[in-house]
Amino acid sequence: MDDSENLKMKEVGASPGKMMPHGQAGLKIITCMCLILAVLSFTVAVKACRELKSLQAYVDDVVLTTVKQAAEDSENNAQEMLRKLEYELCSRDENQCRDINVRSIAHRGVSGAAPENTLPAFRLAGELGFSCVETDIRFTADGVPVCLHDGNIDRTSNGNGSISHMTFDEVRQFDFGAWKGAEFSGTSIPTFEEFLGLCKNLGLHPYIEMKEGTTEQIRGLVETVERYGMKGKVSWISFDLNLLSTVRWADEEARLGYLIKEADTGSIYEISTLRSGKNEVFLSTAVYSQELISACRKANIPLEVWTVDDEAQLDTMDPYVTSVTSDALKYGQYLYKKGMKDS
Repeated sequence: MDDSENLKMKEVGASPGKMMPHGQAGLKIITCMCLILAVLSFTVAVKACRELKSLQAYVDDVVLTTVKQAAEDSENNAQEMLRKLEYELCSRDENQCRDINVRSIAHRGVSGAAPENTLPAFRLAGELGFSCVETDIRFTADGVPVCLHDGNIDRTSNGNGSISHMTFDEVRQFDFGAWKGAEFSGTSIPTFEEFLGLCKNLGLHPYIEMKEGTTEQIRGLVETVERYGMKGKVSWISFDLNLLSTVRWADEEARLGYLIKEADTGSIYEISTLRSGKNEVFLSTAVYSQELISACRKANIPLEVWTVDDEAQLDTMDPYVTSVTSDALKYGQYLYKKGMKDS
């Protein structure tokens, strides 16, 4: 390369002897442009994604709101239709009235009209429209759980003696219905399993009052409920907190009710100790005060009442009461019919 050529290269800013071919320079320029375009495209894509997400969130919100509103409208319409249907059934046959808002519990079955704690009494509860039925559980000498209130069979059968001193085969031979009426002659003492099976078939919610039992026996009751597919569909009640505690540890989702003749604010603390975080606990009492009502409401403890057989008592019942146990009256039906009459 001569001096004139070197001078030309200096003028254009190139090093002598290192002139870049035109093809290579063009390739680098194209590469830079591609990189710039790629960055711009990525930025645009990110922005577009954000806008799409915002749009999707807006659409989801609109759709969700629309669906919720439609569901609420459908539910309201369904409830209104159900209310009209129930009223129509009530007007045709009062036995077809089901509980409205407040559950009515048939005490030992419909014990005002049939022999207490027998299948005829439980069956009558279903026929008369009760939503729940209560029974008492004791154990025979050979450990069979049966439906019986007293510790002996003297009052409700043609036999006598303590249930805990008789085998199941022995107690099964006695008549538990004739004392109530000739039409119930030959009625046997029912087992816990027979009671559960009937409740399941009739769609009745069982209230199981435990009168006694060892830890093993109470756990056996819980296992029987699960075996019958009734887990979560029964209520366990007792005057004995220890029995309720046994159920709570056997089934942390069990609904537990503490029976106490005259509950007070201290009763709320006692039943609260049986909360597992997965279950409901409640008080069931014969006598209550406004102070107790306020305390129950504050602690979110439902209150149930027993045993009410006078309609005059229903008229003065506090609206916080969620269930009423009776030998014959259906509180929910009574309130419903009274409300329709007054409206």
